[in-house]
Amino acid sequence: MKRIITTIFAATLLLTGCGQVDEKAGNRDQSTSSQIINNNEKTITRIMISETGGEDGRDNEWEIFQLNGCNTVIQKDNRFRKTAAYHITDEEYHALVDIDFSSYIGKTEDNEGIADWVFYNTKIIYDDKTDDVTEVYIPELFNELYTITSEYEPFPESGNIGEYAYKTINSGGYFEADFSGAGKYDKCFYLEKDSHPDSPLEVYIYGGEYGHGGYFMNVADLRIDNDTLFVTLYEGLYEAVEYTEEIMTTCCKVEIEPVVSNVIVKNTGGCDFKQIEKSPEPSGSTNSSSDIYFKEPEPETIVYDEEHGLSYVKNQLLISTSPDTDRSKVVDMLSTGDYGEVQIVGEIALTGDYQVEFSDDHSLSEMQEIADYYLVFPFVENVTLNIVSETAPAQSEISEVEDGWIAKFNGGSGEITYHTYFYEAENGYKYINTTSTTVSYGSPQWTERVIDSGSVSTKEEIVQVAKDNGSKQYVLFPDDKEAYKISDFLNMD
Repeated sequence: MKRIITTIFAATLLLTGCGQVDEKAGNRDQSTSSQIINNNEKTITRIMISETGGEDGRDNEWEIFQLNGCNTVIQKDNRFRKTAAYHITDEEYHALVDIDFSSYIGKTEDNEGIADWVFYNTKIIYDDKTDDVTEVYIPELFNELYTITSEYEPFPESGNIGEYAYKTINSGGYFEADFSGAGKYDKCFYLEKDSHPDSPLEVYIYGGEYGHGGYFMNVADLRIDNDTLFVTLYEGLYEAVEYTEEIMTTCCKVEIEPVVSNVIVKNTGGCDFKQIEKSPEPSGSTNSSSDIYFKEPEPETIVYDEEHGLSYVKNQLLISTSPDTDRSKVVDMLSTGDYGEVQIVGEIALTGDYQVEFSDDHSLSEMQEIADYYLVFPFVENVTLNIVSETAPAQSEISEVEDGWIAKFNGGSGEITYHTYFYEAENGYKYINTTSTTVSYGSPQWTERVIDSGSVSTKEEIVQVAKDNGSKQYVLFPDDKEAYKISDFLNMD
């Protein structure tokens, strides 16, 4: 399971939802307005603007477009690494794109010898993929942009769209999700709802794996039409405040109530997120009853205590209550005490047994202290560690890449890459899968870690292993600097 990691970022996302009531605009028309035809009788699909220089050293970018029936303005302040998204009325959108650009197209400013000059570049893109460019200041355009961006308020994390109530958690928040069925670069989502009739529909959205937390994904807009929830996401890059060597997943979550019949997810660039099925064993093992489930611990949370000769989960406890204890009492109990965020991740409702997980790790003595605290509650009968084994953990047979590989499959990009090394073996091939990340964001130095190893019999199985590891982009061979296609590898003797 790919666990959601809390990250720190300096991005600000400002917007109002297309399905919401805006004090300035009144009840907003949710229908998709027609694309604009400018004076040259082409349909404008996007306007891209940059503004740099000046006494204040500004470095701003804007994009104006329509998506999911919403009129959208994206603003990026590269100097302060802030990004904002605004969803505007049809009237405001027309005020931007109905400008007569013909008098500005192809013109440049004579700025030679002028200090602190502000440079502008505006690209107007049409539906036939052609574009026009101007490098002069367009007062009508910028006056309207400044007016729009100064009047909108932040999009609330929770609220109502008509009769529907919603709540969002962006990529800086903490929640548990299972994207083990997704590829490393997939943009996808899955839906989940528990058996309680009044519970919300939960939409878990996945943007892919990255290193060091230099990426974010926020909910930019929610709209509901014909019992369909339209989710628009903004994905961006910022300078991480804190670096980590852990692989991060970029995810967010939306809850909607009452339940809708369909969900469509896109980002502001128009990229579709595909819907996937959640793994039948999403957080461990479950049976057919939704009242019995438990979570398999993450390998990195299992520690071995030499003094007592046991391995236990350092962020989980098992709590047994009286069978007639209402679940809400357990939830209320977990909200008390100074132990950070505590969640129920496993449960046997019939017997009143709960598996709880802490957002922070704890030592053995701290776990004992927490257990003593919970035992004070009259409905708690027993609290124990989640013991994994009573023997020392087995050591990995392979901890580093061995020499003598005959082919190296590679994949990934940016701050994280994936590799699969293959070796000749007596009855086929053996392999070592690794992941490489930069030691810090933007660093030229890399760290490579062994993920797993195994053996296969055929070349086709080799390719499948590489695909599963995310390393099926190209192949390298020893003493050969050329990169080969996968098909080249399969055709070689």
